[in-house]
This record gives sequence, C-alpha cells and structure tokens, in this order.
Amino acid sequence: MRQKLFNLFAVLLVVISVCSSCSDDNKEKVRPDATFENQSLKLSMNGTAIENRSVAVKFTSNTDAQITLNQVILGSNEATMPVKLVKTNTGSTITGEATMGETQVSVTGDLTNADVLTLNVATKNTSKAVGKWYLQYQNGDFGVVPSMLVDLKTTKEKVILFGIPQDPSALPNFFNIILGGYVKALDWIEFKENGNVSLQFDLDSNTPDVVFPDGSIVKEGDIKFFTREGKIYLAVSEKLIGSLLPGGSKAIDPSQLPVEMTAGYIAIPMLFNNNNMNPEGALDQGKTLNIYADKAMMQPMMPILTELVPEDMVIVFPIKPIMKEMTVIIDESTSFEIGLILAQQEAPAN
Repeated sequence: MRQKLFNLFAVLLVVISVCSSCSDDNKEKVRPDATFENQSLKLSMNGTAIENRSVAVKFTSNTDAQITLNQVILGSNEATMPVKLVKTNTGSTITGEATMGETQVSVTGDLTNADVLTLNVATKNTSKAVGKWYLQYQNGDFGVVPSMLVDLKTTKEKVILFGIPQDPSALPNFFNIILGGYVKALDWIEFKENGNVSLQFDLDSNTPDVVFPDGSIVKEGDIKFFTREGKIYLAVSEKLIGSLLPGGSKAIDPSQLPVEMTAGYIAIPMLFNNNNMNPEGALDQGKTLNIYADKAMMQPMMPILTELVPEDMVIVFPIKPIMKEMTVIIDESTSFEIGLILAQQEAPAN
C-alpha cells in the first residue's frame, strides 16, 4: 500500500513539474529596459523631427511601460510618463498621455523587434497666457502711450538719475514716457497652444511690419514658452543664440543669470498674471495679461546687460550711464517691478 501511494505521489510530482515547465515556456518574457538614442531613436515634437535626445523605456509588463523623455519637454528635462503597449507583427505600438504642470503631453509611436523606437510627442499648453495679446494703451500727458507696469519702493529720499537727485515717485512716470516710446513698436505677441511664440513689430510708417518667426533668421519653434508656478518662461533656442552672439550660446553663463537651460533652449523667467492692473485712463481693450520682472530677477541681469551696451550708445540719452544708475537704484530698493500690461484685443483707434 505504501509503495502504491509513493508511486502515485511520484507520478503527480512528475506531472506537476512537466506542466509547470510548459507554463514557463509559454509565458512571454517581459522586454528588458532600454535607452534609445542616435540611430535607434526617431523622435519628433509636434510633427518636427528633433535630434540629440534620448528616451528611456522601463517595461513593467508586456502591455505597460514607463518612458522618460530626456531634454524633450521644456521645463521638465526628465519627463516620465506611463504608456500602453500593443503587440504587432513587427514589435509594439506605444501610446500615452500625461499632464506636466500646465502642459498636456501625448505620445504615439512604435517599438520594433529590432530595437528602433519611433516616437511623436505632442504638447498643448493650457495656461491662461495662451492667446494673442496686444499692448495696452492709456491717455498720457503727451498723447496715447503704452501702459507699463512700473513699481518702485525705496527708503531713499532721493535717487540719482541723469546725474541729478530725483524724487523716487517720479521714476514710474519716467519709465512710462521713455521706455514706452520704445516698447510701442510691439504690435502683439502670441503664445500658442503648442508652446511656440510669435511677435509682430511695427517700427514706423515707412518700414514694413516685422514678424517673428520670419522663416529666415528666426524659424518656427526658435522661440517658445512654458508656464510654471506663476512664472512664464520665454525660451530661445541655443542654436539661434549661438548664431547671433560672437561667442555662441556658450557666451551665456547660466550660473550668473536667472535663466534655465532646458531641452536645447535658454529660458528666462518672468512673473505673469491676469489681474486687472489697468491704470487710470487706460483704453478699453478687454482682458489683460501682465508680464513683468521683479528685483530678484533684475539684480543679476543689470550688470551683465550694462556691460553689453557700447560706451557710445545714445538713444535720446547716453544709455550706459543710465543703466549704471538704474543698477544702483534697483540694488537699493526694497522692491522693484517692471513689465508690460498686454490686452486681449487691439486698442481702439483714436
């Protein structure tokens, strides 16, 4: 009896072992994690091919994975998101969606059995900054002038400007009159859902309007933006900066400036909001968008910008001495804000 029971158990063990072995053989193995770059990666952003990037794929199963987009998404240099895999005869298709701050990201593509990843990344910015914005205008002492956001607070009774002691309360009006004459060349700025930026300048009645991107010097996508934590980052491609500066993009030291290097762009942060900051006498142009810099942003910029100005540069007044004086004023202020008040539609004709 014992012998028969022993033989029965032995047979059962053999059967279980064989079944288990067959099950393991039939179970499809999960693909090993990999990083795709160079020839193994065909990457595009909103339909435009981009190079010199990498995508890491971590497979959690045969139907799920996590991908990390390295230096692809502006403002998120290592953007990780979940994706779904569907097996095909040649490999697997890949689809996924994620929200990163105020940017919606979606990916589609396929991964071949030969380890070539084709991936198209699409982005959509959902920020309140999206749209076309015009300069906001107001009736001033010398006619209609652009509305500028200028706020200076200081404990100094007098500040030195033009080499003369000035009442600090007079400075906002000075900026509105002097700088307003230059910024009014800006007709509009458009922040697009895909993250690109367009601008139009009207220099004078004898010069055709200048629109960027123009397709020659500035191409579509050379200027972008993203928003994060109450800041709007205006990003210029390193290639464009490299073509314009004598020392190339390496002439900019990010450790000395409040800028962010991200996805092949140099991004300058500015504060922004949609608060109603219309000054008294502002023309009715609807909803506003305020883009401005504060003392913390301006302090490290002023010495560098001053250094770039030629000694003999004169625009009504010698520029370099004024910038040096402004550097001192900003340094000694308790708070300083300067920027533009933009509007939803063009100013009404006067």
